Amino acid sequence: QLAPSYDTALPVRDAPGLAEVFNAEYEITTEPRERLYRLLSNMPGGSIGVAGPRGSGKTTLMRAFCRKESITKLKERPVLSVMIPAPVEYDAREFILHIFASVCQRVLELKGKVLPSPWEDMEDAQGPPPTFFVRVVGLRETLVFFGLGMVLIALSLYLDTSGIAVSEGLVFGLGFSFAALGLLGLLIQALYIRRHRDRDTQGDSEPDQDELLVKTAREHLQEIRFQQSYSSGWGGSLSVPIAQLTAEARVDAAVTLARHQLSLPEIMDHYRTFIELVHKEYEIIIGIDELDKIGSDEQVQRFLNEIKALFGLEGCFYLISVSESALSSFERRGLPIRDVFDSSFDAIVYVDYFNLNRAQQLLRRRVI
Repeated sequence: QLAPSYDTALPVRDAPGLAEVFNAEYEITTEPRERLYRLLSNMPGGSIGVAGPRGSGKTTLMRAFCRKESITKLKERPVLSVMIPAPVEYDAREFILHIFASVCQRVLELKGKVLPSPWEDMEDAQGPPPTFFVRVVGLRETLVFFGLGMVLIALSLYLDTSGIAVSEGLVFGLGFSFAALGLLGLLIQALYIRRHRDRDTQGDSEPDQDELLVKTAREHLQEIRFQQSYSSGWGGSLSVPIAQLTAEARVDAAVTLARHQLSLPEIMDHYRTFIELVHKEYEIIIGIDELDKIGSDEQVQRFLNEIKALFGLEGCFYLISVSESALSSFERRGLPIRDVFDSSFDAIVYVDYFNLNRAQQLLRRRVI
């Protein structure tokens, strides 16, 4: 195996490794990978460009640090990593929300939590909705309903025993209706107060870091995915047939709340706060690939200008694939003219084509 071969026939019949692009078993150590690892190990956070010609392995290098099964430890801390392709046609707000949602989902995956359905998520966030009696009628009015009903029932019994020529059945029916509505209201009030007290008691205890992180990630995912509209309503009727008459009481109420879309500054503020919370436990690596596929340098500069507010967070690294022209602009950063590449990147790692030695190593790993 070690002696060089000069055969003219290739004896290898099957080489599945050549078809698998992203497989950690087939990766070889290169100088750009070692330099990138040194930067991640020594910088507190920042944005690092990955530059090089087409097909040199920029995406493979980024995936070595950003895919789920990549490095699990950095600076003796667990790593949270995501890989996101940059769209050729993009909206800055939507792309930032996509990054935000990807980080939230990755937090839930690392914590082993299943992403809840929208309805469960809304239920958790909103809590038990106040009922009609709690929101509109109130405890005092409910007691008045019940008291009036009992008075009318007592009056009907008095009329029945005294022989006064008044339809005691009608009075009794009205009294029963009022008393039933009041009793129902008191029951709903008691159940709501008890449930609310239980939630307050649970909220008094300080949540641990895991619970707080999972709860915050779910809340942000709900906020990102849905334009919330929340409605709460109550309706009820009670009919009491009395001789040829029917006494009926009915009450309805509804409340609808709609939330406005978050503005871009609000999204950025929420994102930065969430990243600071995640950094208490993880080192964060976010890969933004395919940026070198965007048509022109002007579009790339506009894209970076719109997302660079995400940069500069401690414990959060951004790996961004850029073109060779971006690298040349970065290398001129000592000149008086300062452009977006200079202000966006802390360092740029150059990935070149393999030399003969590296190409042989790669083929041996994937073929033999």
